Amino acid sequence: MSAALRSPLDSYLTQVSNRLGMATKALSVVAMVFAQLALGLTILAGLKWRKLL
Repeated sequence: MSAALRSPLDSYLTQVSNRLGMATKALSVVAMVFAQLALGLTILAGLKWRKLL
């Protein structure tokens, strides 16, 4: 591949990589929030279940 074509390709791949990194970061934050919410609800449901028995 010639040097003239390599520079635009490298630029494009860098932009794609940066967007992928941003998407991964956002999805990991969303996953962490839902994981904590699920854990909290599970604990609360378990405590209420024990009181019923």
